[in-house]
Amino acid sequence: MSINCKEIEHYKEVIVKAAGNDLYHSDCPELQLDTLALIVDGLVKDNKDGKNEQLIGFLAHIGKSLNELIKYRNLMK
Repeated sequence: MSINCKEIEHYKEVIVKAAGNDLYHSDCPELQLDTLALIVDGLVKDNKDGKNEQLIGFLAHIGKSLNELIKYRNLMK
């Protein structure tokens, strides 16, 4: 698989723009984690022949990072 750096940069811009429009989850990792859990639940239920395994694994890593962020924020309070 070749990596197209211009394409990656374009998608990063799309993600940043979409995040800017998502005021509901802004600065609230707890809500982000809740929503992530709902997304993963849907992916698990529709994981015929393991087609979603990589995405589920990737989202699990994001969930771990969110948990660490929540712990860190609580320590800093």
